[in-house]
Amino acid sequence: MGRGEELSDFQRGRVVGCHLAKKSVREISALLKMPRSTVGHVIRRWKHEGITTALPRSGRPHKLKEEDRQVLEKMALKNCPTSVEALTAEFQSVSGARMQNRMAVVLCNLKPAKRRGVLSQAAVLCARSPDRSEILDPPRRAAPGAKVTAQGFPGEPDTELTPRQKVWKQIQPDLRTDSQCVATYRGSAFEITGMGVCKAQTMSNSEIK
Repeated sequence: MGRGEELSDFQRGRVVGCHLAKKSVREISALLKMPRSTVGHVIRRWKHEGITTALPRSGRPHKLKEEDRQVLEKMALKNCPTSVEALTAEFQSVSGARMQNRMAVVLCNLKPAKRRGVLSQAAVLCARSPDRSEILDPPRRAAPGAKVTAQGFPGEPDTELTPRQKVWKQIQPDLRTDSQCVATYRGSAFEITGMGVCKAQTMSNSEIK
């Protein structure tokens, strides 16, 4: 990125997400192609102030249009979970909108791997049925990079999930939305402490992938 270029909330969230996945400043800098000083600043601000967003600026904020949301959901249904980068690239090519302006619940401690020629570093979690899919929404007040936990399941996440361990295959059957569309693991809600729970928009009693 160029000198003095402003980071988006999505980029700041990725920095914090990598930090929570136990990656060092050096590793995050190389992975996201950002100066170490920038990475360090984002992490320090998140630790001290609990936020990742930039200071407000003048001008009207960008919003995801309803038609763009529908396009995004169709792509997620076709290939969910997928990488943030792959989903972003496809979404931009179809609708011209930007994935970085949409909040999502992301599994960010996967082992990096290439999918369709794009390096996958995370998986976007979706509520899913045989005919459609909805990307899970974090609480409205949540900041990018905030940690999602399951109520009643304390502890720190593994630094990295490798395909050989098959951890995802073991836990995925226990991931579902409940009757109120709340994302759960073994019946315990996905939550961001002090902010609220993660939900699908309309899909209740559905599996999460």
